Amino acid sequence: HGYLPSPTADADLVWSSGHVGPETLLSLPRHAKVNHFPRSGVITRKDLLVRTIAMLRARCGRAAYEYLPLSFVLPADAAACTAAMGRDGGATWIAKPIASSQGRGISLLGSSAKLPVGEDCVVSRYVARPLLIDGYKFDLRLYVAVSSFEPLRACASSRRGAAKEERSGGGTRPAAESRYVFEEGLCRFSTARYSDPADGGSAADADVFAHLTNYSINKRSSHFVPNADAADDGFGSKWS
Repeated sequence: HGYLPSPTADADLVWSSGHVGPETLLSLPRHAKVNHFPRSGVITRKDLLVRTIAMLRARCGRAAYEYLPLSFVLPADAAACTAAMGRDGGATWIAKPIASSQGRGISLLGSSAKLPVGEDCVVSRYVARPLLIDGYKFDLRLYVAVSSFEPLRACASSRRGAAKEERSGGGTRPAAESRYVFEEGLCRFSTARYSDPADGGSAADADVFAHLTNYSINKRSSHFVPNADAADDGFGSKWS
């Protein structure tokens, strides 16, 4: 497209695989485009996401944000978390490190006695009756290009060849020539059939292969089914 690498900050386009610091942003020309939004960590890091949703609930009401289960950030919310777990006896909770990945450090909890001590983590009420496919848990990874947050500009594509750009406060306009939802998404599956950890047994004994859908975890399962045929990508433990 006519772009050439630039050894200086006098660039038209900055493409980074990681966080772009404020010093870099301040050094760029006003017309330059960057592939990262400043402070996107408020929705991509687990503890900051919990705080952001809490702020939005207080500002806009709870109804629009009920999709996030009751959650606490530890150690700051340890007392409130312990009290909630005591009131909701018999429920299962899930603890995750605030900034980890690939399923590392995740555990299911049945009581406050098992809460991580002195660790930075998020504890959420476990969704005990999740949507399943053929008895297995799954998650979806859909990739969307967002060109602006204020005003919000993203693109929703309901079918191939028909797309429209959604604009907050500004209506919509056809944008079939530029689809921002990547057509290839992922569906990742657990490798053991799901059962509610509260139904017999304890949360601590729950099968990680039934409750986590992370590829890094399930690829080690003896029941993991690889897909070696790109033409049949709706098969196995990972669909695309």
